[in-house]
Amino acid sequence: MGQLPGERPIGACAGAPDPLREAVLRDLREARWHQQPRLGGELRARIGAHYGVAPENVLVARGCTEAVAWAFSWAVRTAPRHRRAVLAIPRPSWPGFTRLADHAGIAWSHYDAGDPPAPDRIPVVCSPNNPTGHVVDETRLARWCSSATVPVVVDCTYDDFADDPVLPRAHRYLGGPVAFCANLTKSTGLVGVRLGLLIAAADVVAGIEAGVDPFRLDLFQLAVLNALFTTSGRAAWRDLVVRTRDAGARCAALLAELLPCGAIGPTVGNVVYGRSDGCCDEHRALLAAMADVTVFPVERRFRLHVDDGTAEALTALARDGKGCR
Repeated sequence: MGQLPGERPIGACAGAPDPLREAVLRDLREARWHQQPRLGGELRARIGAHYGVAPENVLVARGCTEAVAWAFSWAVRTAPRHRRAVLAIPRPSWPGFTRLADHAGIAWSHYDAGDPPAPDRIPVVCSPNNPTGHVVDETRLARWCSSATVPVVVDCTYDDFADDPVLPRAHRYLGGPVAFCANLTKSTGLVGVRLGLLIAAADVVAGIEAGVDPFRLDLFQLAVLNALFTTSGRAAWRDLVVRTRDAGARCAALLAELLPCGAIGPTVGNVVYGRSDGCCDEHRALLAAMADVTVFPVERRFRLHVDDGTAEALTALARDGKGCR
């Protein structure tokens, strides 16, 4: 089943490189299809090494959504017993946070993204944030993770695209009650594969793992992991991230030239964010004419999806004098 018309995931500016796809297919051809698939210790060690943590600090999920659901349940179980456990979810942010909490029967409240939540709440940190692109600075993150009297859940879905990714430094925070949730397919051009990751202290991972299916990953997911966490796979991954960041920066610069009355930035993956409040009529008309623009009227923001052809299209608009004057 293909993607529905109009669906544009936030992630890499292109699909997975051919060598990575070929490695996945080669692994599938050599797989033992008549046996129960299971993540082996050697592959788990490679995954942990990529993030600078031990194998017992990582737990692979069927998508980042599953990892976040695990983290929510763990956080509620771990919260102090003398008070009601309430998640503090940033606003605006991914609407799936509230859906997951409601499905699990977990109480939640909102806090403004970028501001600290109430001290008696369980902070859910989304950095970089969708749909604002806001990044929580490391000083604030360290303060929450090191001195929290309640657990902290950090959603790092778009961390690979950040100027200074936090996941390579996650090991610094694992002495406290924190769970990092990562997406393994957004930045690799493999959005059609459901793979995520939870990184936490060994006892946290062991407690969560004890309650999940040991055979939850299928052969295809394992083949992707095996191809991705190799020297060549990680190099292809890194190159795609760089290519995506360069395309986003170029398009952000062109948008700033076209829309001088707007505020452009930040850029997260294949998306450039901007503010649409106080725009002139020409600005609004230009936004409306861009097929890959999504406007958020409540937040007064917009986002533009970019790919290899977006910069050329924006260049043509600027050359033809289509921007605001």
